[in-house]
Amino acid sequence: MWALCKRRERWKGVDLGLLMMGISSFVLGMLLLWNSESLMQIFSSDPQTISYGLLRAKITLWFYPFCGLTHCLAAIFRGAGKPIISMLGYVLNWGLLRVIILLFVLPHYHVYSFLCWVYPITWLGSSLFLSWNYMKLDWFPEKKEIYLELD
Repeated sequence: MWALCKRRERWKGVDLGLLMMGISSFVLGMLLLWNSESLMQIFSSDPQTISYGLLRAKITLWFYPFCGLTHCLAAIFRGAGKPIISMLGYVLNWGLLRVIILLFVLPHYHVYSFLCWVYPITWLGSSLFLSWNYMKLDWFPEKKEIYLELD
């Protein structure tokens, strides 16, 4: 019973970690968005390159908390001994969904802004998949003791 209580105490730390990740990734995204033009000028002085970078920043930086949520939840699943769930979250969304969008949808829309939306879509998909598993998984199953009766 004591081990079960200690394990449940850890979830307070998990919840605090998820909250801190959400706050810090949102603040980081907003700081980068606020300073994006000056940051882009560090790497290039070409106005067209800077405009492409600004467009990408305006689309993707709002979704940084979803990327962080995916990484945190995947780490929680791996730490809890359930790496298959985190692997499926990455492979199905960041791998398969991203490739499907790039191969089948993008050729019909030759627009750079659509390409910039591929990352946020897959971040959102993996966050939803891992969040659903985080909520529905039975983290503390009752252990049934098996007694072997010898005659």
